[in-house]
Amino acid sequence: MAVQKKTWDEFRATGLFHFVNAFLHMFGWVIVLAIKDNGEVDEVYPARTDWRGFTEESNTKAYNNVTAFLQKEFGNEHTDS
Repeated sequence: MAVQKKTWDEFRATGLFHFVNAFLHMFGWVIVLAIKDNGEVDEVYPARTDWRGFTEESNTKAYNNVTAFLQKEFGNEHTDS
């Protein structure tokens, strides 16, 4: 499998979208997902931001999502402390 297309919802669920934005925040950038009222992604675009990082609660949730993703994809050997 060279490339397997995924949805934005799948990418967000892994927690990886959060970390991409955390990295971009260091440079004053962010990837914005505009979400419709029904929960569907309306559009995705890069933007400039004054924000630098996320709340502890948001980071913890993302870490947990990434850990669950890694366990599902690769097993526990890649997620042990």
